[in-house]
Amino acid sequence: MIDQTPAATLVLMGDNLVIEQINIKMLEFIGRSDKIIGQPLIAVLPELEGQYVWEQVKKVYHEGIAFDQNEVLVPHNRTGTIKNYYYNLAYRPLIENGKITGMIQVAIDVTEQVEGRKQLEESERRFREMLLQAPVAATLFQGRDLIIEIANELTLKYWGKDASIIGKSVAEAAPELEDQQVIALLKDRYEKGGTVSFSEAPITFIENGVSKDGYYSFSIKALYGNDGEVESLLSIGVDVSEQVEARKKLEESENHFRILSETLEQQVNKRTKELQRSNEDLQQFAHVASHDLKEPIRKIKTFIGRLEQEFDGKLSDTGTRYIERIHVATAGMFNMIDGVLAYSTTNASTHKIESVNLNEVIKNIETDLELALQETGGTIMHSDLPTLEGALVLLYQLFYNLINNSIKFAKEGIPPQITITSTNIFEHDESFSKIILADNGIGFEPEHANRIFETFSRLNSKDSYEGTGLGLSLCKKIVERHGGSIIADGSSDKGAAFTIILPLQQKGTSV
Repeated sequence: MIDQTPAATLVLMGDNLVIEQINIKMLEFIGRSDKIIGQPLIAVLPELEGQYVWEQVKKVYHEGIAFDQNEVLVPHNRTGTIKNYYYNLAYRPLIENGKITGMIQVAIDVTEQVEGRKQLEESERRFREMLLQAPVAATLFQGRDLIIEIANELTLKYWGKDASIIGKSVAEAAPELEDQQVIALLKDRYEKGGTVSFSEAPITFIENGVSKDGYYSFSIKALYGNDGEVESLLSIGVDVSEQVEARKKLEESENHFRILSETLEQQVNKRTKELQRSNEDLQQFAHVASHDLKEPIRKIKTFIGRLEQEFDGKLSDTGTRYIERIHVATAGMFNMIDGVLAYSTTNASTHKIESVNLNEVIKNIETDLELALQETGGTIMHSDLPTLEGALVLLYQLFYNLINNSIKFAKEGIPPQITITSTNIFEHDESFSKIILADNGIGFEPEHANRIFETFSRLNSKDSYEGTGLGLSLCKKIVERHGGSIIADGSSDKGAAFTIILPLQQKGTSV
């Protein structure tokens, strides 16, 4: 009878809990053949001794109390080594003539769901932390009522509010904004979608009953759900009040003191350039919000898709809603998480110096790009890379961007092969590592070797190759912050090679 049950089922009999019946599904779970029939379960899986699940087995047999629990951790040997598995378990005693003679066990393997959920929770935590630590005012609004879901410290500082506004609508948290332009912009983005940016917008906040006027440059980006409808809004802004006030004072001074016109003009130009750089950085932040770190989210989406196929029609309505919520969350995170990370790491004022093993960095990148490598058949060959001083997060971003580029610009039908080698050199009384990353991709014309490092520069059609044109410019910025250099060499259809020279030791404690 149990052979026909769709769930893994096992019947144990006697004080020694001997396996009397077991179906194929349960044999697959424990990684054994039907030769184990007639053996005590603990003899087949001795690693269960002392585990929570084994105590429940004995309790059901000795006390006759049924046991039902979901997502129970059971480390055991299924494939030759002990690994962690999660099961939904149901145990029932078998009673004959008023006496417990055995028990029946039913198990459903939910390891993929549990681990997928944990990965999603970790990704959400990392995204939230990155947004909270962003060097600009970052605010996430949910729904048509513009409920404040995330507001980092700079947002609270600009608004003159505390963390109690989180979970409230904008109208409740800051009613003084209701008749101002920013609210109209937020509502308009929710209705129309897309992105809008404004420079030096005047906004008045009320802090402790006192009006506080200021000027802010900001972007508002609509985030979409799986149904294609706007689900939330991400606002990124900077306070440019000091720059605006300074420029206004300079303009007034110029009108009153013509004799100082040349000096004042230079200062105004300087202030204007600072504002332009601030706005350009803000635009880069919004663009990079959909760049490199998509692989972990792709994995989550892939595994969720597999779960949907595996348990099609078997999930409860609640389970189906959970899956839908995961899809919605990953869709939003897919478009934002990498940009937040890339911008915050490359534009932060300082990064602590630490010892960085580049072999470990490349291994971690291989893991993050696992799906892309599998899909393209790509390989990364490296060995004996140096350990040097630098900012781990920036060096990771450097090599991630270069390797991701090699995969993205592979020749059609030819698996990408990426080779990374290094040698130590000594120049100007300082030791450096010369690292060469080469691939067999589509390459580029030699005359474009310098242009590819320019911001938003693209050598290929964006219809053929996705990207923002920021990846290599960020690489150049990271290398230069470490006191190094990067050059590119390549030929059309013959691959590309990047030569990175980095000092083995940094002169300060931060970069």
